Amino acid sequence: MMHNGLRILLLILFVVICALEETDARKQYNFRRYQYKKKPKIEKKYKNELMKCERSQECSQLASLEKINCARRCLALDCYQELYHNDMLEEGEVDVRVTSFKGCWQKYYLKGIRSEL
Repeated sequence: MMHNGLRILLLILFVVICALEETDARKQYNFRRYQYKKKPKIEKKYKNELMKCERSQECSQLASLEKINCARRCLALDCYQELYHNDMLEEGEVDVRVTSFKGCWQKYYLKGIRSEL
């Protein structure tokens, strides 16, 4: 009889531990969200500018995550610092902030175009 009670207690403990780990795994990010309107012309401009940064002398010799961070700093330093400075992107992390980064870049890119007109 005591073995059944122990099994139940261990099962409950296991379920509680799993629930706590799952809560930790789903880290909530608090960051400013920028709306990104994916338009072909803007998307092409973003990709071209990002590629230029990736190929720059500063970024071209870096690998994977370091290269991504370098290219984003090159593309829009203010946006990068606002979204990533306090919580750096980690290897293997799903980047939930990339759309906001693009939206931030888009906001300043479009502002730059309008000021030139």
